[in-house]
Amino acid sequence: MRYLARVAPALVATFLVAGYLGWVFFTNGNDPRIFANIGTRFSALDPSGTEGYDGQFNYYIALDPNPQQVAPHLDVPAYRYQHILYPLLARFLALGNAEAIPWTLVGINLICLAALCFLTGELLAQRGASRWGALVFGLWFGLILGVRLDLSEPLALLLVIIALRIAGPQLDRRIVPAALLLALAMLSKETVVPFLLGWAVWLILQGKIGKAAWIALALVPYLGLQVWLWAVFGSPGLGSGGAGATPFEWIPFAGLFRVAGVNLRIFAALFAVYLPGLLIPAVYGLWAPLADLIRRRTSAEGYLLLINALMIAFAPFSTFREPLGIVRLACGLILCLWLYAAAKKIRWWNKFSLIGLVYLLFILI
Repeated sequence: MRYLARVAPALVATFLVAGYLGWVFFTNGNDPRIFANIGTRFSALDPSGTEGYDGQFNYYIALDPNPQQVAPHLDVPAYRYQHILYPLLARFLALGNAEAIPWTLVGINLICLAALCFLTGELLAQRGASRWGALVFGLWFGLILGVRLDLSEPLALLLVIIALRIAGPQLDRRIVPAALLLALAMLSKETVVPFLLGWAVWLILQGKIGKAAWIALALVPYLGLQVWLWAVFGSPGLGSGGAGATPFEWIPFAGLFRVAGVNLRIFAALFAVYLPGLLIPAVYGLWAPLADLIRRRTSAEGYLLLINALMIAFAPFSTFREPLGIVRLACGLILCLWLYAAAKKIRWWNKFSLIGLVYLLFILI
């Protein structure tokens, strides 16, 4: 019974998401490629074709990782190719079989979701909170989207959570394997960089400079990949997104308010959608760690939360204008909010987060 209680949140989340995936599969011609949301613009190289979504680029890279062969099928080749770990893993597990690759892509992410929920529950319990908070995180729309659309976020977040788990509450144990896991996470999705930065800052402020250096070294493989991408594609993969992406902003939440300059009605609708499930958590993520700093009650979770909240606050206009993009980017923020609430014994967060999640799911679905 004790073991069942430990895995129950992960089982519930996995069952619900698997049911959703099954419904998508059976209502779309029983074709597993539906999860990649393939568009003819990049599959058939038809400039006037359908766009599809980001997961299709992972599918194309998994089918043929040869940079010269796959580049025409990528909107921004260097940016898409830097998320190399997930498609290569899918290709490896499929043994290079093109028919099996759509299955391994979605299968990896479903397994990642289950592991994410279980390990998040363990981290919450380690900090004295209920494991059931992991269920709310597992049902965060951005995470479900990552599984549904063959995206790289679930694998990247899983590697981060494993690193957090083995490093202990003070993030100072088994630092070398933790840094290796962070390096792999960066090769899956660069949006996990706030975890590296927050982690390194925490260790530096604790006087653990050598351990902070190991965490900083997790950036080296990613930076090396950028050099290679530059040589192969003529540009690095550094950027805020694929085609049509705008740069990160210099003023907090300016990316959202720029929408008002384009269409005031759309801005009002987005603001209403984002407010309870995204904007309030992001503002709290900025304010609470800074308040702790003033009171000299800082924690490792606070620094992770602060840097992830900063990434949301300065997110580009192109990300804010697309609800799917911003909720994907916010996955790290939601995870850090749960860890912070557990570490600080903030009980009211459970109710607020559940209300915000239900509201966001209702609006977006």
